[in-house]
Amino acid sequence: MEPVPVRDEAWDTFQTVELRPHPELEEERQVAVALEYGMEKRRLKVRVRQAMVQYLETALGLVPADGKPLPPRLERVREDQSAPRLTAAHPVAALPPGQRGHQAEDSQQGAGFRDGD
Repeated sequence: MEPVPVRDEAWDTFQTVELRPHPELEEERQVAVALEYGMEKRRLKVRVRQAMVQYLETALGLVPADGKPLPPRLERVREDQSAPRLTAAHPVAALPPGQRGHQAEDSQQGAGFRDGD
């Protein structure tokens, strides 16, 4: 009997992660963060495989590696406002090279990252 192929639901499913400047930043800092991340209307949407969301959040500094709180720069926008807040203090360098200064577009390849050019 031949083995039945197993479908990796988390890898096969794409999710759009929406980011914005953290609302507790001063107005000037919010504008700077939006420009730094290439946001439109102070929002950045990144389409990523569901299995890679945690890695994206870590790369953006939304989840501090050492558990120590960081000064907020970004906040993930969630439909469910009861979900825990994730904030980031890391600069654009934490983004994958194709994401720096560009808005993410839909992609069906790789980890879901694509140059915005």
